[in-house]
Amino acid sequence: MLWHLPLFITGHVPWADGAFLFAVTFVFTLIYLHTAGSVPVAFLLHATMNSGAGFFVLLFVGDDRVRMYWLAAILCAVIAIVAIVLSPDRWRRAPVVPSTPARAQPQDLQAPG
Repeated sequence: MLWHLPLFITGHVPWADGAFLFAVTFVFTLIYLHTAGSVPVAFLLHATMNSGAGFFVLLFVGDDRVRMYWLAAILCAVIAIVAIVLSPDRWRRAPVVPSTPARAQPQDLQAPG
């Protein structure tokens, strides 16, 4: 999201898009977590959104474009809130347990006797 900052400062993208980017981050995370960590699926969603935005965003100008960004931000925020409320456990990561066997301790290697 940070790399979009120059676009905001130069006025190429309305500041309302920042709210959309923040909210859509949760949607990307939702997709990532619900596809067992599939980066290609999240990437496909991102590419699809960029392709669609290249067409649909150009249909709006001025205040209408700003309103469109706010509505998109609200929609993504509602999706994220519903997903968090319906599946709160999916938003937590379990600790990673190493799959390598435990190393033998020196006292275990001593010969009996």
